[in-house]
Amino acid sequence: MADSGCRPAEPSGAVIDQCLGQLKDGYMCLARQLHPGKRKAGGKPAEWEALAAALARRNLDPYEYLQYCYDVVVPHVRHFCASAVLPLANVHRFAKDKPDLDQRRALLVELQFVEVERRLMQGDTIDVIICDSRASLSAVFRYAVAKAFGLQELVGQLGEDARHMLLFKPVYRRLLHGLLEEKQKHGGVDRPNAASAGQQAGTGSVVVPPVT
Repeated sequence: MADSGCRPAEPSGAVIDQCLGQLKDGYMCLARQLHPGKRKAGGKPAEWEALAAALARRNLDPYEYLQYCYDVVVPHVRHFCASAVLPLANVHRFAKDKPDLDQRRALLVELQFVEVERRLMQGDTIDVIICDSRASLSAVFRYAVAKAFGLQELVGQLGEDARHMLLFKPVYRRLLHGLLEEKQKHGGVDRPNAASAGQQAGTGSVVVPPVT
């Protein structure tokens, strides 16, 4: 009997080519952090093309997939190399784990909003808060708040790390959209509540350990 289930449409060659370019760009970006002299991605062209097609077919972000491999796969193989990212089984694992990862990051953002609001109520200024190394605030969150409040010097200082996180962990672009795109017109910070943050990440709202 023929399979009557709905299958995703095959991506066009242009979409696969774009995904392939992003894969190689992102791979070299991460690889050079560990091996500054690295010049080639390794692996066979056909393997990279198959990986790009698999990601495009599932509409998965290539940069986010590479970060997943860097965080989850590499600790087991102890080396960030083509063999850590090319197996198509990793795409299935990433697709399965992504909702939980997005949910954890949504909770992390919510907790950071809570911390900033608490400090503001205690009388601290926004620049003091985001410059406090003891505060449990990620680089991308500090950057988003600095950008929203027009603190250009801090935006410049935090920009490189934040842009890396926004590229490789794109869920933060959705969760911090209000700060990244809109200037704040009052003393607080506009934020989604826990439920809406979970919905933006494509999940419900549960208590889980935060991840960066």
